[in-house]
Amino acid sequence: MGAAGGELSGRPGPELRKWAAAARRAQVVVAVVLCSGTPGGRHAADNGLLHADHHRVRQAQLP
Repeated sequence: MGAAGGELSGRPGPELRKWAAAARRAQVVVAVVLCSGTPGGRHAADNGLLHADHHRVRQAQLP
């Protein structure tokens, strides 16, 4: 009955696999766009994420 969708077989069904593949492609596109415009590429993207985390921590520490 439900094995065709993958929920009983332990393997993802075709619909889930299709969504997972699309999500991976989207992540790659976002990473390329983020990194392509900066001289440091991935390093600059990592620094941007660290900088945002730093501000979140600072906000949490304010009274």
